[in-house]
This record gives sequence, structure tokens and C-alpha cells, in this order.
Amino acid sequence: MVIIPVDSDADESVWIGGANVDETTADVVTWLSDDTNPARRPALVDIRQFSRPD
Repeated sequence: MVIIPVDSDADESVWIGGANVDETTADVVTWLSDDTNPARRPALVDIRQFSRPD
């Protein structure tokens, strides 16, 4: 899964592996729906994030 921030200071997309795991999907949905602090990523997003392949 690749998430491209729209209204944030981050210039880079967020690449997340294992997005088909229920817990990861739930964290991503919660993260994207959090209008109060969109810059704060859930732990599973940070753990499963990887760099874009070159």
C-alpha cells in the first residue's frame, strides 16, 4: 500500500508492507481518519513502513 500525503509537510509517500493484515489495515484507517493529528503514525504503520524500491 502506498499513501501519498496531501496536506502535510511530508514530501514523500509512505510505503507500507503487510497492509492486508487486519491490524495494520485498522491502524491505517484510523490514522487516515484522524483529523486532529495526521502526522502521528500508528506503531504498526511505522513498523511495516519501507523505502521505495529504486
